[in-house]
Amino acid sequence: MKDIPLGGIMVVGQDQDIPGGDFSLGQAFRGLVAKPDCEDWSDEHFCETVSLPDGYLPSLSPPPPIGFILNISFSHLELDLKTMTFTMKLIIQLAWYDGRISFLNLREGAFVNTLAMDGEGSKAVWVPKLHLSDMTDQGSFSNPVVYVERQSKGYLHQDDVEYPGKDNALIFTDMVMPKFKCLLNLKMYPWDAQMCHVTITVTNVKPGNVHFVNYTGQYLGRQDLQEYLFDKWWLSTSGNTAELSFQLIRLYEKHVWTTIVPTSLLLGISYGTLFIPVESFSERGTMSLTTLLVLVSLYTEALSSLPVTSYNKKIEKWYILLIIYVSLIITLHLALSNTSNQQSNNQNFSAKDERLVAKCGKVFWKRQRRAWCSLPRAQTVLVGARIVFGFTLVVTVCFFFLNVI
Repeated sequence: MKDIPLGGIMVVGQDQDIPGGDFSLGQAFRGLVAKPDCEDWSDEHFCETVSLPDGYLPSLSPPPPIGFILNISFSHLELDLKTMTFTMKLIIQLAWYDGRISFLNLREGAFVNTLAMDGEGSKAVWVPKLHLSDMTDQGSFSNPVVYVERQSKGYLHQDDVEYPGKDNALIFTDMVMPKFKCLLNLKMYPWDAQMCHVTITVTNVKPGNVHFVNYTGQYLGRQDLQEYLFDKWWLSTSGNTAELSFQLIRLYEKHVWTTIVPTSLLLGISYGTLFIPVESFSERGTMSLTTLLVLVSLYTEALSSLPVTSYNKKIEKWYILLIIYVSLIITLHLALSNTSNQQSNNQNFSAKDERLVAKCGKVFWKRQRRAWCSLPRAQTVLVGARIVFGFTLVVTVCFFFLNVI
């Protein structure tokens, strides 16, 4: 027997055999310290993770019914109003059991017992293929991972510890940040609430052969998004499809201060032109026309920032209402511009005019009404327009916002 000292460690020479063994101790030493045999650079024994039966095909699914356990986590929601799309960070975990196979030498912990996927080697196992509906952009994918979670006790089989596939779950996990389509209903914009859906389908299994034993989810993002408030979400399944739905409520305070308040001030300015003396047509006309041009400009800008729809949105109806209202005021000013009446309250009337004024006073039975009847025709129309336009404005605005509430 020949011993060779190596760094204070006594190593048996490679020509020394172990009695009753199949290899020399020197060969074992070289295997332990010089060259790892496993792909994960671990020890040279217990490298295999899965044991496949003869004739196993990774393209064939387990015998039906296949019970799936689904877990979904999502966050980083961003909704693009112009393109009607949204992006999100989506983490999918799908677990199932395959009684056709068994696992070897499983270790405790997640992601430690990884397996080759379909088409990735001789030890590849069957995995479900997932399809996300209405996805416009694949975004950035991480590599999908399939691993085994040790859930039962193993038994010794030859040199390995074997775990039945029917008792230990296979888990497929993937993280994706795609862009999805979301058909927005903007009739009540900016007082709208939007509902979007993400459909996950297992494509390599018939719908009747799949059963979701359990499905859970969690939202890991913020409730207060940029323009929306994350309200609620729910998860449902049918056949080989699972659907994730969530609802967003728009935060409309910004639109109130940037749209409703400024346009309301413009509306008040336009209505205020009815209180300018009838002789000052140029002032009344200039102010009303300028207000109309500003409203049309704001309306055009709002249309360019919103998606094209076959219906008018609530904010568009607001602009249309204001434009019609100001246009009617301008029409009134134009009608009064051709009336030349410079009479004052103290001017003497003809006998015919006196009879008309007296008749008007008898109808209203009040001295104030008689004085109103004594006003020039253009000024009388202007005073009446203040009442009519004011009443119409209050009723229309109240009806508009009651419909919003």
